[in-house]
Amino acid sequence: MNENQRLVPKGDDNRFNLTFIGRLDKYQKGLDFLADIMSLVSERSNNYKYNLNIIGDGPYKVELVEALSDVCDRYSNFSFHVYGWVDNASALMPGFDLIIMPSRLEGIPTVMIEAIKNKINIVAFNIDGVNNVLCDESLVDCFDRSAMADRIIEMCMGNAKTTYDQTYVDVLFNPERFQKEIISIFN
Repeated sequence: MNENQRLVPKGDDNRFNLTFIGRLDKYQKGLDFLADIMSLVSERSNNYKYNLNIIGDGPYKVELVEALSDVCDRYSNFSFHVYGWVDNASALMPGFDLIIMPSRLEGIPTVMIEAIKNKINIVAFNIDGVNNVLCDESLVDCFDRSAMADRIIEMCMGNAKTTYDQTYVDVLFNPERFQKEIISIFN
């Protein structure tokens, strides 16, 4: 898939484009939670359709596809597509309604920063690194699948919106600070 291709079209009031971007790793990325979360979303909000885009590759791909296929079999309002590795996934972000980050462990995820830049809502577990940037509206108690499903629905319905610590992001990505740190490493 290249950046000129569209995902499921935005603009349908009854369909939401949810997206996970990252390495398909069961434990670190929390992908073992994803099928349960999507089952709860589909069950609790069955008047809407949810398309989950999976962008990335990794060792959990086969198991993830099997788990999400089971969700598709149970709920007609859920679909998913695994795109694999995509160069410049950030260019696709305007087609997303929401980024889902069920990770157990992160630093400062590049996907999160790119989503902020593209004004895409984010839902994530309240873990170190992520909680340095995102504010409460985007964070869910760690590993609470039910709360994650509820927050996804709230965001899709427009009842919540991603907020973040602008000062932290500005300091973190200040080019002068970055340049000084790189120079100090080599001195």
